[in-house]
Amino acid sequence: MQHDAIQRRSLPERIFHAVCFEGIATAILAPTTAWLMQRSVLEMGGLTI
Repeated sequence: MQHDAIQRRSLPERIFHAVCFEGIATAILAPTTAWLMQRSVLEMGGLTI
C-alpha cells in the first residue's frame, strides 16, 4: 500500500523535496565544515554543492 503513495507523487513534488533536502544539507554542512576546517562559510558552501 505504501508503494502506491510513492508512485502518486508528481514531478513538482519530487523536485521540491530534492531541493529542500539539498538546501537543508547545505545549511547544516557549510557552517560545520567551515568551523572544522577554519575556512569561510561561502567557500565551504560552494564545496558542499
